[in-house]
Amino acid sequence: MLALHLFRVIDMRGRMRESHIKSYVPSFQIGQPLVGDGVSEVTESKNPDFPIGSIVTGMVGWEEYTLVSGGQYLRVIPGARESKIPLSAYIGVLGMPGMSAYSSLKIIGQLKAGETIFISAAAGAVGQLVGQIAKRQGLRVIGSVGSDDKVDFLLNEL
Repeated sequence: MLALHLFRVIDMRGRMRESHIKSYVPSFQIGQPLVGDGVSEVTESKNPDFPIGSIVTGMVGWEEYTLVSGGQYLRVIPGARESKIPLSAYIGVLGMPGMSAYSSLKIIGQLKAGETIFISAAAGAVGQLVGQIAKRQGLRVIGSVGSDDKVDFLLNEL
């Protein structure tokens, strides 16, 4: 059993849906704590893989303190306290969105400089990272978004 102090969580709008809609993760349950990808500090532990004071990332409750059995959905972030990398990066560019973006573009797609890529949901967590990696790799990037504000964000901030 681990006790964790929550630092950060990732946006989970996709889980606010009817429970009968199929997905790789279940929808939120009324009356239950929200659970999602987060960064936490271990405050109590009976598991030698997760010493007290460790910074971990994984599926945690959206509450100031949460209990986790076993830790199978957690991983320790080595050197997190000494690093200049912000903890939020571990649920962003160094977490699921970043790994999805990189593997889709570089491993699955194997796109090369000069090619064109179309990104749906280009301002989403994964889409905006795919776009930035693709631009850096010399690809022509075309994306779709749902609002003018998102177009402005992509063109003027990213």
